[in-house]
Amino acid sequence: LHHQLERSLRTAAFPSFKVADADGPDGHFKLSYYSLRGALLIPFVEGVMSTVARRLFHFEISMAPLPPEEGMCATWLVSPTIAKKADAQSESSPVWLRWMAQWHAALICGPPASVCLPCVADIGEGVGEASVFKGSRTSTTSLDDMMQSGSMLASLQSELDHLASILDGSADPGEMLMRAVVAGNVACSWTDVRTLDEMFYFWGTNTGSIDDFQMSHQQDHADFFVSHSWAEPPDWCTVMGCHAQYAEVKAAELQIAAADLAEERGLQWEEVTFWIDKCCIPQQHTLMVTCVHHIEDFLQRCDRMIVLLTW
Repeated sequence: LHHQLERSLRTAAFPSFKVADADGPDGHFKLSYYSLRGALLIPFVEGVMSTVARRLFHFEISMAPLPPEEGMCATWLVSPTIAKKADAQSESSPVWLRWMAQWHAALICGPPASVCLPCVADIGEGVGEASVFKGSRTSTTSLDDMMQSGSMLASLQSELDHLASILDGSADPGEMLMRAVVAGNVACSWTDVRTLDEMFYFWGTNTGSIDDFQMSHQQDHADFFVSHSWAEPPDWCTVMGCHAQYAEVKAAELQIAAADLAEERGLQWEEVTFWIDKCCIPQQHTLMVTCVHHIEDFLQRCDRMIVLLTW
């Protein structure tokens, strides 16, 4: 949550939290809190902690005040008490996490203002198959099947056929195949609920369409090469909570990276360009396999690299 907010509200002074092990049963820990507002929001923090524990992890907690650690406003001994099944509201509210921006704004001191890691998409045990993720299930679809599915405009089919026919005579096939997609087509702010829902359908599966390919354009370079895994980690819900959608988190992380570069260059974040396999490799065409063999060429034509790193 802080990772997202500190990029969206760049001039804000955020509260600080410190977690330390506590003597006693497993699951107990000490939590310390500091804010420029002093003790004013301590009751609010206690309420937020209890709600997050209940809504995301299905536990009730108790927070016993301790003498504040040096430099902190408050310290608690946090203890889980009764495991509790999620209430009806949390079960039926998949967007609940996004609403936390509303209450968290109250913790921020200062006016609003506006991590990037390096990705080669999973190709499986070779070039023959790729991972497909939708919801919490993972399956595989062969590249042959992906190339045969869907339909393609005759004009685009002709253009790609011509490109395939002249590649062998090119001194630099990677240059001819290089494309990029603007961030506004594949990323969005974590608070943009409607667009996040749209991003779910793009990032939720590696099976692309010609519409995905047409989001990109031929370019001599891209700002970022994006490396990621299409499949969510098996314990994603345990670690992140059941309401955090893996596909949506990827879209939000890319928006942060784009915003960081846009601020550095004086651009709008939507103008930053990415190389992403799903929309920079022609789907449903024989060039799909050719492009996979030129991924290193595409990487060399990107200024930077983002890795959406999972565990």
